[in-house]
Amino acid sequence: MYIPPKLSTAVTNRWNDKGAKWLEELPSIVNRCEDRMRITVGTPFENAYCNFVAEAKRPNGESAILKIGYPASEIHTEIQALDAFNGQKSIKILERDNETCSILLEKVEPGYDLTTIKDDEEATTIAAEVMKVLPATPPTQHTLPTVTKWLDVTERIGDDHDIPRELIEKARATHHALEATKSCERVLHGDLHHENILYDEERGWLTIDPQGVIGDPICEVGAFFYNPEGISQNPNIENIFMQRATIFAETLQTNISRVIGRAFVQSVISCCWSVENNEEYDIVCVRTLEKLIDRNS
Repeated sequence: MYIPPKLSTAVTNRWNDKGAKWLEELPSIVNRCEDRMRITVGTPFENAYCNFVAEAKRPNGESAILKIGYPASEIHTEIQALDAFNGQKSIKILERDNETCSILLEKVEPGYDLTTIKDDEEATTIAAEVMKVLPATPPTQHTLPTVTKWLDVTERIGDDHDIPRELIEKARATHHALEATKSCERVLHGDLHHENILYDEERGWLTIDPQGVIGDPICEVGAFFYNPEGISQNPNIENIFMQRATIFAETLQTNISRVIGRAFVQSVISCCWSVENNEEYDIVCVRTLEKLIDRNS
């Protein structure tokens, strides 16, 4: 069975020998899903990261998406988030096999994402409307992390990196100040950027691939700021970020400084995750948001 190189590299880099063993077992897991879910699985997607993802056909001819996660990955929190969203601005789980961390998801048609909307104001407005509806009440029992727990990565990575320590300390201080004034906590997507918001001809704009986290609903804006790819090279980045912050603040009924603060914290967390996973990162967006914090404080 074909396994995309990006998936193979990511899994072995992150989970070493255990990841390699899981890759060896993947063909049998796919066969099990085909038998139990009564599906025919196609060629896996090349751009999937840490998960096996492929289109599948159901007995009635309907298309769906099969997603299989490494057992120690975020697949568990993704499933909990999808259950909490219950199809509200989110795709739905059609079938699942908990033992193999496999889920069959509805397919979004035509499925183009927000990167196809070239006007940044329009794209941000769409994302803001999704963020207004998506957050869900936390279930009574769950294993979802909190945004505060996510911040632990800033300590785990130590000092063997070139992210300035004052940026990390400022992110921690900003987070704790915002936590003290939050009005509620909700189940959040946690990675709501342009490529995770897709258009469905029947249900409108829907979200895919949630990480699943509990936090202040305004935290949801974070990933949108340091996306799409290439935004850090835009010479107009400060004005773009201010326009985004204004739209999010108006739609989510909060203030601009809170939006910028939450985006700054999440941007720092994202850079620290990249350090932890031996991936490239860019602190231009972090520095831009830091500048806007100072300007709007």
